Amino acid sequence: MNVKWLDKSTHTSLIKQIKSDLKVGGDNSISFKPGIEFLIDALFEKIEHPYKMDGDILFKIFNLSLQEIIRNNELSRSDKILAEFKKRCDEKLRNLSNYVLVTSISLEQKHLPKRREINNCRIRFYKKTPEKYVESRKTIINKHSLLNLSEQETFTTVTISVSAPDVKTAFQNAITSLNVLRSIWQINFHKKTNFLASNKNSKYPSSSFISLGQTHTLHLPKGESACDMIWYEPELLKSTPVNIANFNDTEKLLTSTLQRIRKSPLKDHIEKALNKYISATDEKNHELRKMKIWSSIEHTLKTDSSNEIKKRISFFYEDATLHSEIIESLRKSRNEITHGGKRPTNIELKNFQLSQIAEHLIRFYIDNPFKRESIEEMLSLLSSPINSNDIDRTIKNLLIVKKFRKQ
Repeated sequence: MNVKWLDKSTHTSLIKQIKSDLKVGGDNSISFKPGIEFLIDALFEKIEHPYKMDGDILFKIFNLSLQEIIRNNELSRSDKILAEFKKRCDEKLRNLSNYVLVTSISLEQKHLPKRREINNCRIRFYKKTPEKYVESRKTIINKHSLLNLSEQETFTTVTISVSAPDVKTAFQNAITSLNVLRSIWQINFHKKTNFLASNKNSKYPSSSFISLGQTHTLHLPKGESACDMIWYEPELLKSTPVNIANFNDTEKLLTSTLQRIRKSPLKDHIEKALNKYISATDEKNHELRKMKIWSSIEHTLKTDSSNEIKKRISFFYEDATLHSEIIESLRKSRNEITHGGKRPTNIELKNFQLSQIAEHLIRFYIDNPFKRESIEEMLSLLSSPINSNDIDRTIKNLLIVKKFRKQ
């Protein structure tokens, strides 16, 4: 995918205003009016690009690109902005360093998953932290003692080897690859209501089955710390590890799912959907979880239109009217949180329903039973008429169009 404007007609006013709010001095220095950073940020959001780098790093590159274009007096040519941004991003990606992220997941150490590779990130699992990382990891945790971080000794340790242009991108790409694995586990573990549970959380489960440990540290391949930064989970979702029943079958399913994603024409979209979904189920707060699950469904279906969401989800159900009404009810309760700050009644039940829908959608994209070659083809299928009379009417109209075009 190339670098391009999301919509050619929506960035011209921003560029015009930026141009009027700056001045280039005789020494080629640039002075800006206060508040121009809001315009530059808005302009940055108008760009579509393929670069998997940290957002702050990308914005910094964009800012430098914009300044170069300003100095060359080419700001009126929006294509020059894109070309300069692309050139600088490509240059950045030509200078990669090797890093290793050390973290943990809430998986019992009884059975260790085999090594996996996702988007050039090599993921390995251990019962204990490999010796070469122990001291540097302990040192960096101690440097951030005010955070009161802890190690989860009973969790499975994970190392992720990654090549990246900077430490922030290294962390982002490494944790994203691990989240793909966790999300595949999440959508494939069978979840059902537990009517004997003592609380609604357990009765209607929607949280991450395998969560992250609290502390993430970045290292160089020989074990020393790569930087003084530390990444961590503000709230630990689980304090005790889980055991995977039928571990060998789970490993086989994980292997086949990864193979299907790797070969899929929808690969990028599926991986983003997996990341958004696991980020939602990682939320401890039920209101936030509900909003983020709904957001993940919007991403998967590439729309925030209520009618389109209902139409595309109803595609899967024989009684489309019934399920359209259920989805509308879930949307209404989501709006109660967003617009009224009100906790919906039976939110645990609602999150369970939403998570079932989100997981079904992602599995459908991965399986791709109708062999769609693009996300546009998939969405066109899901937006198809589902009522028998509507289908017949559509076929009849298309045949008329075909006959007309041949004349």
